[in-house]
Amino acid sequence: MTISMTVIGAGAWGTALALAWARKGLKVTLIGRNEDVLNQISKGKHHKIGEINTPSNLQFSTDISLVKHADIVVLATPAQSFNSLAKGLSPILPEETPLVITAKGIDLETQSLLSDCLSRLLPNRPMLCLSGPSFAVDVAADLPTAVTLAAKNLDFAQNWAENLSTSKLRCYASDDLNGVQLGGALKNVLAIAAGIVEGFGLGESAKAAIITRAFVEMQRYANHFGANAQTLFGLSGLGDLILTSSSLKSRNFAYGYSLGQAAKNREALPAPQGTVEGIATTKVVYALSNKDQIDMPIAHAIYDCVHKGVDIAQSIDNLLARPVKKELDIF
Repeated sequence: MTISMTVIGAGAWGTALALAWARKGLKVTLIGRNEDVLNQISKGKHHKIGEINTPSNLQFSTDISLVKHADIVVLATPAQSFNSLAKGLSPILPEETPLVITAKGIDLETQSLLSDCLSRLLPNRPMLCLSGPSFAVDVAADLPTAVTLAAKNLDFAQNWAENLSTSKLRCYASDDLNGVQLGGALKNVLAIAAGIVEGFGLGESAKAAIITRAFVEMQRYANHFGANAQTLFGLSGLGDLILTSSSLKSRNFAYGYSLGQAAKNREALPAPQGTVEGIATTKVVYALSNKDQIDMPIAHAIYDCVHKGVDIAQSIDNLLARPVKKELDIF
């Protein structure tokens, strides 16, 4: 039987995933808010991805009630919209329909993982999280990509990993739902730091150092909140950090780069372009790491620069002036 899928969110990521699964032969409906955008995608063009080859089995609609007919529902909207999205789905989504989280963030209002937000508003629904080193343009272009698909039950995750893997999009199963979400969310904060280093012109050696030390902070935070340490060494942790800390295709890295460039040229700091998940996540990480005394100097420096207007050059000097300590003193 052909799997029927609804993807909610016609941004670059939702569209790319819908294309990938439609190419596999799944019956896919892409739900968006803007009918003009959906019409453009149906004609083979996306305003962020560019030219695309739209399969005939990919359908388009603005009617969210179509989730009633789906075997699985993929949530591809920004993290900070999850609460309102869940409230809208509550009266229409069957309890047995699995939900796939694809956003990489932490809810700012409740300081909760997205799976926890959904569990409160959509109780008893089976849930998965798809995360890993993946750019929408690469997935849309049918280039090889590997991601993690996590659920609380490994057999459930493995079954859907097999169903959702394509010839180019490979899904690896995990039962560390929280760890996979934390890896995807935390790397956004620390990719901003790598972008600042690049934009400020501190050199490749400094960027390698900041990425490595950022990974230590990711491990500290995720370990504190119960993640499996091995998860952070996988695709949804280290893999995603490497990708998003080294390319202007990453909105978080690009935002950090623009901050670094502005600081270097003594210009006003620019506003973010599009959704930069790391900006909101930085607030949560800063608050909870302070509350629970988790040592995260890089994340705190990003918070100071982005949310408190602290001078970037001064923040860099402050990091370099920290006491020398044992390298592998992680936890």
